[in-house]
Amino acid sequence: MLKHKQEQTAIGERLDEHALLESVIDHSPAIIYVKDVDGVYLLVNRNYESLLGKTRAEICGKTDFDLHDPEVASQFRNNDLRVMENRVPLDLEETIPTPDGPLIYLSSKFPLFDGAHRCVGIGGISTDITERMAVEKQVRHLATHDSLTNLPNRYLFSDRLGQAIKRTLRQGDHGAVYFLDLDNFKDVNDALGHAAGDRLLEEVSNRLTDTLKAPDTVSRVGGDEFAIITTGLANPEKAADIAARIINVLERPFALEGQAVDIQASIGITVFPGDAKDADTLNRNADLAMYSAKAAGRNTFQFFRGEMEARLKRRSSLSQEIKEAMRENEFTIHYQPLVGASDAALVGSEALLRWTRSDGSSISPIEFIPVAESSGLIVPLGEWVLTEVCRQLREWQELGFTVPVAVNLSAFQFRKASLICTVEQALAEFAVPSRLLNLEITESMVMHDVEGAIQIMQKLADMGIAFSIDDFGTGYSSLSYLKRFPVQKIKIDRSFVQDIEHDSDDAMICEAIISLGHSLELKVIAEGVENENQLEFLRHAGCDVVQGYFYSKPLNATALQSWAQQRLMLATDASEPES
Repeated sequence: MLKHKQEQTAIGERLDEHALLESVIDHSPAIIYVKDVDGVYLLVNRNYESLLGKTRAEICGKTDFDLHDPEVASQFRNNDLRVMENRVPLDLEETIPTPDGPLIYLSSKFPLFDGAHRCVGIGGISTDITERMAVEKQVRHLATHDSLTNLPNRYLFSDRLGQAIKRTLRQGDHGAVYFLDLDNFKDVNDALGHAAGDRLLEEVSNRLTDTLKAPDTVSRVGGDEFAIITTGLANPEKAADIAARIINVLERPFALEGQAVDIQASIGITVFPGDAKDADTLNRNADLAMYSAKAAGRNTFQFFRGEMEARLKRRSSLSQEIKEAMRENEFTIHYQPLVGASDAALVGSEALLRWTRSDGSSISPIEFIPVAESSGLIVPLGEWVLTEVCRQLREWQELGFTVPVAVNLSAFQFRKASLICTVEQALAEFAVPSRLLNLEITESMVMHDVEGAIQIMQKLADMGIAFSIDDFGTGYSSLSYLKRFPVQKIKIDRSFVQDIEHDSDDAMICEAIISLGHSLELKVIAEGVENENQLEFLRHAGCDVVQGYFYSKPLNATALQSWAQQRLMLATDASEPES
């Protein structure tokens, strides 16, 4: 045993210390090297040989200027000098350009001292972090950009908005924030699928980016919502020019699934620093203005105004009040007579929703219907209207009074899968003949999904339900589709009737709609008739049915029955010969 230990000691003493050091560093996964004060390599390991594609003998005795291009060599030498001058270790990132892209190394450099504590060189240990940096860069990009469109996301948008505010305050000019929401984007997803919807979002992002210029920011902050920052505006009014340009660019049809798809946008604008000087307030302002643009008819833009916040609070409050009103049975239905234009006979009525609160005050449909639609409450409210109308029709039948009633459907209600079942149940519950129930829809409701709309309408038409197109002339008015819908009547919008006596264009439009309706074998109804001159014009033009204050305002169920009976008595008296 003693002899064996002596042999091991002798072998160890014979080992060259330099060779032992090389053996250790060669098995390190890092790049290891030693340089003297002049930057001459004294020692390198195998990984350094692999990096340069040179042998130890070709590296040692040379400097970085012999081994690398001047830019890289200067980077390395400057870092070496910092270590030796400061006499403390430093962790640095060093980059080596290659044809395949830069290599990035995390280098830990430390000074080497002799026995007198003089700096005689440096040692270095470098680790290749290229892949790690690429992953970190990708993670940072994903954290700040939308994965579909590659636009900045909400986080990066807020950061850039903060920078834009500071820049604008420093330069003394103006900037603007725009919130943009695509109108009826859900219809594209429903009709063509989510893949087509994604392609539409990508194309919208491309058009927005092409329309604006650096340093403007276009970001996607939600499903079909985009946010934009523009700076360097000479005055706030310039923001309106940019918004108009965006709307114009998006109005060009998009090619999806072999179809030309039309999309529109509602845009809210807030200006800084005039409206606010912080990102949170500006974002809220732009959002409020966008909803105001939607309420104004969509495909338009609105600037933020101070009263919008109060209006939003009112809408939120009104939504809760609608729910309570439904529980407390504060809603009622009034009926406006539909009268034959030629003989003034009662031929039907239109059901109109009214809200009278418990304190006797009334809320206008103009105020509560949009809130009900935006909150989704229009669906249960519309179902209640259908049921209540059928109940009233049954009550009238039992009294010997029979008159068809037209019910307006909202877009939300029409697209609801339960619509057909709701109509069937209401008719069956009160044993009402389907011929007494008419449904009114608008052109815009059916044009976004023509085939789906035709299927729904045909199923209801097969039950005996009659359809009217309401507000005709204000929507798409596509005759090729109109012929395919199971429609019996079209209604001339009141906006064309009110100036029919004084506006030759309105007069021509009314005559054209009447002629068109009759050519398609449809009855034509004119709404908003308020005086005899309007009635005479429509009668002369061949209009079939009229409604409006000239004959009667909307009446409750009992008053409508009395009104009809009085007109019947007057007609009977007028027809009796004088004795």
